[in-house]
Amino acid sequence: MVTGSSRSTATQPITVLPIKRRLLASVTALVLALVPTMQSTAFAASSLNFDDAANGRTVTVAKGKIFTISLSSTYWQLDPISKSSPVKQQGQVSIVANPPGAGTDPACSIPGSGCGTQSWKFKALAKGTKRITFSRTSCGEAMRCTPKQSRFTLMVKVS
Repeated sequence: MVTGSSRSTATQPITVLPIKRRLLASVTALVLALVPTMQSTAFAASSLNFDDAANGRTVTVAKGKIFTISLSSTYWQLDPISKSSPVKQQGQVSIVANPPGAGTDPACSIPGSGCGTQSWKFKALAKGTKRITFSRTSCGEAMRCTPKQSRFTLMVKVS
């Protein structure tokens, strides 16, 4: 039998509990520090590239900056933008269609399924706000979109 040892009992760990507390405190502090950053960068205009995940969001873009909206599916149509809008489309839409059988989505094996990406470039011309809207009626070969799938909107505030 050893006497004078620093054994811990099930109810009183000697070194593990302080380490767990410090680790938990460090992780909590890190998460709390990153939460505002994660929220602001999820749709931050610093990247100037927005995709399907930005649907329904509001973003701020500095005057003079160019930004891109890239949407999955080749069926999207950009709703008209007035000449007085603070943003203007730059060039033509870029379409990258996935050939049948490309990728991991089984639906893409069917010709006409709309698999691919469309990208539009815009320039922030003047201070103001513009809701950029895209619409589609088809979500695949002979598949109508649900109301939620049929529209994409991005509110752009030009500063």
